Amino acid sequence: MRSAYGLGASADRAAALVVDRAVAEEAAALGIRSDTLIGLALVPLAAVAWADGRLDESERRIVLGAAADTGLGADGPGRRLLDRCLAAPPPGELWTLWRSYVASACATLSDRARRRWRDKVVADARRVAEAAGGFKSVVPKVSADEAALLDEIALAFTS
Repeated sequence: MRSAYGLGASADRAAALVVDRAVAEEAAALGIRSDTLIGLALVPLAAVAWADGRLDESERRIVLGAAADTGLGADGPGRRLLDRCLAAPPPGELWTLWRSYVASACATLSDRARRRWRDKVVADARRVAEAAGGFKSVVPKVSADEAALLDEIALAFTS
């Protein structure tokens, strides 16, 4: 099975640890358990897909492809979480939880592993952003809203 975050198995295990008790409690309050962490990890991709207020089929395919690449099955709690994020924009609480999760997990990672994880998430999110955008070099592939969200995703790995 491929690595969930593109970091390698040992770094993925470290990233899956939520070391901050407040983050763990916040996750539990939203129904996020260890078996939904992969779904939570895909929230930024869904958020980028919804950045323009609608989800295009090409964006959906890329998000679902990323889910398959991480080993997220077609059913289970992680997939149900992702499906909710594809049916409607991820709620603010979930986006906040994702940022808290990343900050907490990054505290356990080396700089190299953190950068690799960030680069993988940002690259996947950029593929989503580019999926439905652009028109013959007249309209940029990535909208201003998507670009701002990509910056916010990258920034989550530094705080």
